[in-house]
Amino acid sequence: MAEVLVASLIFLLIFAIGLSSITKITLQPKDRCNIIEADFYIKKIVNDCINGHIKQDSSVQCKWGYIKINLEPYKDYQDLQKVEITATLIKEQRKIIRTQIIKRYE
Repeated sequence: MAEVLVASLIFLLIFAIGLSSITKITLQPKDRCNIIEADFYIKKIVNDCINGHIKQDSSVQCKWGYIKINLEPYKDYQDLQKVEITATLIKEQRKIIRTQIIKRYE
C-alpha cells in the first residue's frame, strides 16, 4: 500500500512540474508579437534603404521601443553600402541587430 501512495505522489509531482512549465512557456504571447513586429520593421527599413528612401543615419520610435539605422560606406567599394539596423525592445530587454551590405542608391 505504501508503494502505491509513493508512486502516486511522484506522479502528481511530475505532473505539476510539467503543467507549470507549459504555462510558463505559453504565457508570453505579447513578447513574441513585439519581436515579430520589430523584425517586420527591420525588413521594411532594409527595403527602404535599397530603394533609396533612407539615405542617412536616423532612428524610429515605436510603441515597443526604438530602431536605430546606421548607414556607412562599405570598405573600399564605392557602389556598396553597409546598413546596420538595431531594434531595441525595451520591455522585453532584447536587442535585434541586423547588418546587411546593399548596393548604394544613386
